[in-house]
Amino acid sequence: MKVVYSSDFLKHDFEGNPERAARVLAIKHALDAKGFGDYIEAKPASEKELLKVHTKHLLAELKERSERGLGSIDNPFSKETYEIAKLSAGSAIIAAKHASEFAFSLARPPGHHAGKDFFEGFCYLNNIAIAVASLLKNYSRILVIDFDLHLGQGTQDIFTGSEAVYYFSMHQDAGTIYPWRDFPIRDNTTKLVPLQPGTADAEYLKIFEKGLKEISQSFEPELIACSAGFDIFYADRFYVGSQLNITNPETFKKIGSIISNAKLPCFAVLEGGYHLETLGLLARKFLEGLVYEGSDSLSSAQ
Repeated sequence: MKVVYSSDFLKHDFEGNPERAARVLAIKHALDAKGFGDYIEAKPASEKELLKVHTKHLLAELKERSERGLGSIDNPFSKETYEIAKLSAGSAIIAAKHASEFAFSLARPPGHHAGKDFFEGFCYLNNIAIAVASLLKNYSRILVIDFDLHLGQGTQDIFTGSEAVYYFSMHQDAGTIYPWRDFPIRDNTTKLVPLQPGTADAEYLKIFEKGLKEISQSFEPELIACSAGFDIFYADRFYVGSQLNITNPETFKKIGSIISNAKLPCFAVLEGGYHLETLGLLARKFLEGLVYEGSDSLSSAQ
């Protein structure tokens, strides 16, 4: 598996913000401890690549806020923020190019809450959307799977109405957690599965596998892009208020296995996950399932 990374991701770091530089270090240490992954150096996305999914207005606003350090608690800015966000997007593009051999963009800041003309929720540019857009000249049907705790309203905003990209999100009910409201489905290529507080491992996996099977049969994707959020794990309650009851790290390996069982090119990008003591293990489990357990279905994994 290719792992796209840069030590420059450590530069965007603000005290008190859960989306901190130590996140990528925790994952990198967990991967390195097992000798897992062949590293590739990240390179920034070009403005042309960004404009495939974002507006000129958004890019201008991000540049200005970086220059002036104008941010918020959730989305702080320094002089490096816009450049690091472009690097994170570029990392996803490189991972997408290596989807045939599985690839992971170990990058931050995350992206799935950034829409065409807005940014929020720790996100500035939508990394996975930018990467998917870069592939559309070679693929006619791409499935985006988002298993972050939160709905990726930015990804939904960008791909609503697209016949080439299907967005499948499993998230805690948005009425009980950020973004605190529902976003209506306006096409036939979006499937949102709001999970109720208390949803546990076995139920989660059953819903996930069923949903992916149905989409695979109806949409027939040629490639899978995965927004990998590890904040569904119970330990993230303190940081982002997770109310799901996902307690077994092996659940993430099974998620990877179920995706791999589709037998399609696949790449993943890092979204959420903030409990440093478990984040590295959870990410490694997911990637191990993606790479090594492709013959597993849920029924055989249990």
